[in-house]
Amino acid sequence: MRARLGSKGLTRRDFLKGAGLGLAANSIAPALGSIAFVHNLRTAVLVPNSTRYPQLGENFTDGLKTYFSQAGQRLNASFHRASPGAMITSALKILTEQSIDVLVAYMNPLAALWLHPMLEERQITLLVVDPGSQFVVESDQNPFVRYHSLNLWQSNWAMASHAVTRFGQRAFLAASQYESGFSGLYAAQVGVEMAGGSVIDTTITHVQVEHDRLDQTISAIRSARPDFVFAAYSGAQAVEFVTAYHASGLSGEIPLVTSAYTVDDGLLSQMGSAALGIQSAFSWAGTQPHQKNLDFVTAYHAQTARSADSLALLGYETAQIIDHAARLAPDQRGVVLAQAISTAQLDSPRGAVRSSSDAGRTSVVLREVQQVNGCAQHVITGLFDPLPEQEVQARVATNNRTGWLNAYLS
Repeated sequence: MRARLGSKGLTRRDFLKGAGLGLAANSIAPALGSIAFVHNLRTAVLVPNSTRYPQLGENFTDGLKTYFSQAGQRLNASFHRASPGAMITSALKILTEQSIDVLVAYMNPLAALWLHPMLEERQITLLVVDPGSQFVVESDQNPFVRYHSLNLWQSNWAMASHAVTRFGQRAFLAASQYESGFSGLYAAQVGVEMAGGSVIDTTITHVQVEHDRLDQTISAIRSARPDFVFAAYSGAQAVEFVTAYHASGLSGEIPLVTSAYTVDDGLLSQMGSAALGIQSAFSWAGTQPHQKNLDFVTAYHAQTARSADSLALLGYETAQIIDHAARLAPDQRGVVLAQAISTAQLDSPRGAVRSSSDAGRTSVVLREVQQVNGCAQHVITGLFDPLPEQEVQARVATNNRTGWLNAYLS
């Protein structure tokens, strides 16, 4: 397995050195007063510090705490942070030095492979959580490891397939170098092909810091005249691409559809009118009208004075899974606890979600950025069923995966 690592990434040589790293380990006390622990499950939570998405760790852990606050419970947990390139060594340090039953780690599923021997030695369950940046295939499986995600790559697949049906068969893919190191771009390509379309060109931007290649990409799109463009970006690079696409005048000529984090809620105010009309797919939208989501959004804001985002939701669902497993398998560890995690059927703010060994499956909503009360926000315009599992596994299994080891958005 080849890995391309950013400047802050962990190389295999660095890993093998086994350098001891100091962890920023804080017992982040939830605002739960004297509420008793609901169970004795000893948990450690590890999240990366992020410059791309600075609120990642805080929003995830606050989402987790929001669930237990709503339930009148308290989690027996320690909370830890590490730099993106130190997640593997930090996880190993926790596994080696702490007496825990489960480690919850916001990390790249590919990086979790390095932890398998220690998990088996220590009989500790690992719950890997992330937005859904990488395919999880059969060779990744381990009886001590379970995955939970927001189905990001599945959403890209569904969005690209829908775009072929809606706009035409000729697709142009554009992505930053960062995004190209995860599975989402390939998922979009497969989505196009399985819907009967073809990718006529793919461009990668932001390869060099001093030159983003957006001008060349816009020119290439203009020359190719595709039926639609699928774009995969995040953070400041997403704002740059969407703004450039709108300024070029192409948004009125060639439909732009994107990955969920290209038009993340937190970026819409920076994009302004440039984001209007962009369609994306994701397994959650803050505007979903059912009561469970309204309760979650309200409770999260009451606890944090911030709006809930997808990472807060991921933390909330992680807490649901932990609670389920602790109740189903009290005082159990290792494989038995991992099996209990796999049986979780969540009544989530995004609907019915089942946990599984490969990150679960759920429906995906189609969203469009529209102006509502003077502000740009996502409006739900459709719903996709979960992807056909056999077809997905067949295509994923044949993909020679390469990419980053750092966690997505870190």
